[in-house]
Amino acid sequence: MLVNKSLADRSVQRFGFATQFALVVFAGFAMAAVTAFSNRSTSMLWIDVVHVAMPALASALVIGLVRSGLLPPLAIRAFAYLIFFSVAALTATGFMSVMNGLAVSSPNPFLYGYSFYSASLAYLVLMEGRSASFTRTFDIANPLMLATGPLAISVASMRHWSLRGRLDYFFPFLISGVFFFIVLGLGLAPALAIKEQLNLVSGLVFGVVFELFIYVNFAGLSLIVYAVAGIIGMRVPLNFKQPFSAANILDFWKGWHLSLSALLKELFYKPVRTRWGTYAAVMVTYLASASWHGMTLNFAIWGFLHGAVFVVSIALLKRKHTFWAFIIFPPTVVIARMIFGTPSFDSLVAIVNHIPTLADAMVAVRTVLEWPTETLIALSLSVALVVVEFSFRKTRLLVGRNYKFLRVRVTQIVLMAAILMFTSGRIGDVIAAYGQR
Repeated sequence: MLVNKSLADRSVQRFGFATQFALVVFAGFAMAAVTAFSNRSTSMLWIDVVHVAMPALASALVIGLVRSGLLPPLAIRAFAYLIFFSVAALTATGFMSVMNGLAVSSPNPFLYGYSFYSASLAYLVLMEGRSASFTRTFDIANPLMLATGPLAISVASMRHWSLRGRLDYFFPFLISGVFFFIVLGLGLAPALAIKEQLNLVSGLVFGVVFELFIYVNFAGLSLIVYAVAGIIGMRVPLNFKQPFSAANILDFWKGWHLSLSALLKELFYKPVRTRWGTYAAVMVTYLASASWHGMTLNFAIWGFLHGAVFVVSIALLKRKHTFWAFIIFPPTVVIARMIFGTPSFDSLVAIVNHIPTLADAMVAVRTVLEWPTETLIALSLSVALVVVEFSFRKTRLLVGRNYKFLRVRVTQIVLMAAILMFTSGRIGDVIAAYGQR
């Protein structure tokens, strides 16, 4: 959740107003068409067009207000936090669905993507204040990042790269992302039904599978966005950086949803650390992240657990207890993901209160063995991916944490073959874990 430096870079060359406008319009209609095709509904196209236009208009109004000089600096900061926590208020009142990664249908389709563009807008207001440019409207309303992917905190021009250079560099990211998102993500999706077995054994199996699913789905889509944006000349953050190339929870969060990490660091971690120290800053940051995902007890527990283990890991690493920092890392990720994905607090209580038995374990094993062959293959490949990320994290192809091991030519050929084998006739089945938030 916390990264070493901000992902925003204001020194880089940016797109002009007309270019950004054209790119946003083109990307908006392209993604709307894909959504309409996936849902077999032309009405979805117009909903998508509207929910691309709404953040652009809202962002322009907010930037205009901030630039007007009507708000003093303290009020501008308060305004940024008001924008950020508006997501929590909307989920608490039922106007938006919670973001638990289960692709839950939103009660308000015209708020699709609100949590992403409101968070980006809060970051913009806090970091740039009265100097914010109206061209940033197109960063925030960019459909490539609005649906799900890196938050629009840093979008820059790469026009100094030739088209061939951009294709050579970014196309392997696109292939890797499609493999993650479609081959592994769609393959794992049927396994999530195990969450209906409300016992601790099946709950932990669900935690493992759901963590893998969220990773390949969310990271896959983020890699696709990163690649497509790069090919058309836009530099956006690499949102995931091999999170499982980690030996503790601190390293894990240096590779997971980095654009959100950068935003939370500026909004919460830095100001709280200045006043109350690192440990308090960590806890506040994770609880703020929990509220952004949704105002539920499950998310609050998830945030508290991750924050507490993060604090304990800092203390252990300061004392050179790297082994113990590693030991508490995997169970934290699995248990936290189980909590994160459990639909209600009552269901979570039922799972925790159910004393594990051998019969529960046998039922869980039979359930796994009955999964479709494609799901078992996707599970095996996802586990292998995590094992490779961790076991070879210090080798030349993985030390940079930029998926170089997936971008070598031999691997790319294998990934493309897998995509061709597993995606035939399934494009309409794609789901984005956080796509309606």
